[in-house]
Amino acid sequence: MKLNNHKYKKNYKNYILNSINSEGHDIKTNSDQDKINFFIDTFKKEYDFMIDRVGIYRALPEYLAGLPSTITLPIYYKDILQLSIDMGSVNSELSEKQEDNIINNYYNFMSNMILSIHKTLNK
Repeated sequence: MKLNNHKYKKNYKNYILNSINSEGHDIKTNSDQDKINFFIDTFKKEYDFMIDRVGIYRALPEYLAGLPSTITLPIYYKDILQLSIDMGSVNSELSEKQEDNIINNYYNFMSNMILSIHKTLNK
């Protein structure tokens, strides 16, 4: 069950921005806009062939599932479910069907959040 839409989106925004890591790259990310732009630019450089084939909205979830070094997101089912609860996007009492839905849509959801953050910060 979804909770306060605005609150959980803000939680995910903060979580995602804090998960972006430019260490090991020749770029400084001093602001949220720097961080999201660094992530998107790196994604486009590394995955341009797939973006050309299937578009950014289908390429980004696949990129995230490949565990890029530029962002650290949970990968284990238990951790993904706990993140959903911690961010406030679901109640703590989940049915098996709800858990499956969260897991099956995880990378698509995170991709949509990332692209939304990028769009908002680059208006």
